[in-house]
Amino acid sequence: MNDLISSLGINYYHLFFQIVNFGIVFFLLYLFFTKPISRIIKERSKKIEEGLRKSEEAEKFLQEARILRDKILDETEKRRLEILKKIEQEKEEILDKIKRELDLKREEMLNRLGEEEKFLRDKIGKELEAKSKEFLILLAQKIFSQKEIDQKFIEMILKKIND
Repeated sequence: MNDLISSLGINYYHLFFQIVNFGIVFFLLYLFFTKPISRIIKERSKKIEEGLRKSEEAEKFLQEARILRDKILDETEKRRLEILKKIEQEKEEILDKIKRELDLKREEMLNRLGEEEKFLRDKIGKELEAKSKEFLILLAQKIFSQKEIDQKFIEMILKKIND
C-alpha cells in the first residue's frame, strides 16, 4: 500500500502539514467570519421579514383604500342622482311657472285684442254711419235726379233704417 501511495505522489509529511494548515485556516475563518456573517444573515432575514410584513400591510391598506374608493364612488353616484332629481323637479317647477305666466300674458293679450277689436268696430261703425249719410245723399241725388234733396228727408229715412 505504501507503494501505491508513493506511486501516486503522496507524501505523508506534506499531507500532514496541509491538514494542519487547513485546520488553522478553518479555525481562523470560523473565529473571525462566522459571527459577522451570521449577524449579517440575521439582519438580512430581519429586513426580509420586515419587507414582507410591510408588503402585507401595504396590501391591506390598498384593499381598504379600494373599499373606501368604492364607497365614495357609490355615495357620489347617489348624490349625483339626488341632485339630478332635484334639478329635474326645479326645472319642472320653473317650466310650470313660465307656462302659467305665458297663459296669463296670452289671456291678457287676447283681452287687449278684444278691446281693440271692439274699439275698432265702434270706430269703423261710426265712420261708416257718417259716410253712409253722405253716400245715401249722393245715391238719392242720382236716383231722384235732384240736385238738392232735403237734408231732413234723408235723416228721417236713416232713422227709420236704423230703428
